Amino acid sequence: MFKAVLVGLGQVAWRFDDEPGRTVIATHLGAYRAVADSIELAGAFDPSEAARSDFAARHPEVPLFDDIGEMMRACEPEVVSVCSPNDAHRDAVETIFAIRAPRILWCEKPLATSVEDAEAIAELCVRNKTELLVSYVREWHPLWQRFKERMDSGEIGEITCLRVAMPNRLWSIGSHAVSLLRWLGGEITSMRGLPVPALTQHGEPAVSGLFLYSSGASGILQVTSRRNDLVVEAEAIGTEGRLICREGTGSISTEMFAESARFSGYRELSLPAVETIETPSTHSPFIVIAREIADRLEGKSHEEEDGAAAALQVQVLLEQLADTVREPAEPGGAPV
Repeated sequence: MFKAVLVGLGQVAWRFDDEPGRTVIATHLGAYRAVADSIELAGAFDPSEAARSDFAARHPEVPLFDDIGEMMRACEPEVVSVCSPNDAHRDAVETIFAIRAPRILWCEKPLATSVEDAEAIAELCVRNKTELLVSYVREWHPLWQRFKERMDSGEIGEITCLRVAMPNRLWSIGSHAVSLLRWLGGEITSMRGLPVPALTQHGEPAVSGLFLYSSGASGILQVTSRRNDLVVEAEAIGTEGRLICREGTGSISTEMFAESARFSGYRELSLPAVETIETPSTHSPFIVIAREIADRLEGKSHEEEDGAAAALQVQVLLEQLADTVREPAEPGGAPV
């Protein structure tokens, strides 16, 4: 039996699952409970006495700590979930590694609130051979996995343009969009951001962006709306056609280029064929991540890409997008 601990007892640690009407596990606690045959939740930390008290009232079986170092020494976990506020991630991770380097660090998104802090976390993971997972949950969702599989298959030819659309709030939601742009399209070499002041909400900026991939393809980050109007989709255009992934309908539309009936020597897109991805209503990317962690600990699976490098590139891109709000953008785009 492997052991895990929680650092931070806020919404994504355990409270989301207690929301009225919620049917899908959306917390680290719920995920570990789902893989209890492999991973034991051995302890939890929060600096707030009130937060610890609330947690203890619902989950008295989990030992609680007011000191991260004490928890690490007492529990000796293989896995640590960092669910503390984003700006506290670096301090928490440095305290964790000063006592004991876990085999896997599961960190909430974004990894940090600055490139400097993200670099420090990534460097600790690399130096101690700790695998880093950041909760960009769409990478573990069947719809998005299928979309990437079809993009990578060559079905629509060589990808020339990739667009990801999501609502506002750069750090809370935009981080998911930026992560998707990197995961779906590959290495990003330069970008240019465009602030959208009309969609600023809850103290977070809204920023659209243009990206250039090492493959030569272009990328678009499209801010669609305010937070409650969920337009979440991606569009991949290739030399032979187009794929559109719509999260709201769980579908992927395919339109292939065919000889134009209107213009001699040109091609136009056909009517769409739609693939619906059947996903159980109870599907939880958090549980999928926890199962992946258990498989890695048991040697049944392995890290497919450098998690630290991937998380760091997303952080660099987010910081560059945020910089466009702080200061006017310069022509030519910023190198990544």
